[in-house]
Amino acid sequence: MSTVGQRSGARNGGARVVEAGQAASAVILTRNSVGKIESCLESLLQGTLVPDEIIVVDNGSTDQTRAVLARQFPAVRVIENTHNRGVAPARNQGLAVARGAYLLVLDDDTVVHPDVLARLVSVLDTNPTVAVCGPQLLNTARQPIDQDQSFPTLLHKARRWLDTNLGNGRSSGNDTAGGLHGVDYVIGACHIIRRAALDETGPYDEHIFYGPEDIDFCLRLHQAGWRVVCEPAAQVIHAEQRIARSVSSAIGRKHAAGLVYYFWKHRYGLSPKRLYAHLPTNSPASRSH
Repeated sequence: MSTVGQRSGARNGGARVVEAGQAASAVILTRNSVGKIESCLESLLQGTLVPDEIIVVDNGSTDQTRAVLARQFPAVRVIENTHNRGVAPARNQGLAVARGAYLLVLDDDTVVHPDVLARLVSVLDTNPTVAVCGPQLLNTARQPIDQDQSFPTLLHKARRWLDTNLGNGRSSGNDTAGGLHGVDYVIGACHIIRRAALDETGPYDEHIFYGPEDIDFCLRLHQAGWRVVCEPAAQVIHAEQRIARSVSSAIGRKHAAGLVYYFWKHRYGLSPKRLYAHLPTNSPASRSH
């Protein structure tokens, strides 16, 4: 049976599959994703470099998501959950069965530019101390979404909630022409993970149903001495869904609970100074604060 890479190579007329031993797997979550997952997968399969395998973890879709996957993308492996298990547990399901040395994690509402995987793989190939690399995220208006994220505080999260509910976007207007640089964390919508780092530090914390599992994951990598970086030359469109906009919704309450757990777990709230003080001195996060 053909692998995803072999199938897309035939389609794209020469798309290169990652070399054996450095295989890349893609893990994508879906939940009622008809109209989004098609664009996401098509963009991934049309890249100059394609994953050796693609794993979709479906979190209890009640629409035609699974039928679309079976009909249009038969080479994609689908894990079917009976209900919404949350982001961290479902991503961990996919990562647990993925075979790649490099693990590309994507949201279903992303569209990757053709060279994204090649650029992200190149970063890990040439920087052995990098555990995670994120691309430059763009909103649907092709404006940059800030990836130069510092570890949040309670005040930062409160300000972000107010901005969101007042209708302000998250676009920063940052110059995307800059080079590879270290960050505290990357947004979970798209990032590539070195399996060796994942094996060392463990997967996403499943106590966090939805957000901030990406922040917690990157923080633990920093604590273990790994680097987290952003590659602005790799660009991904993210049609961001504000599903945790209101604490009056069930998902909003779960998101709020995840934030409370995160700050309790890492023993800080108003200031990250104590947090940075305990990071390894070779961590970009600790050096910049």
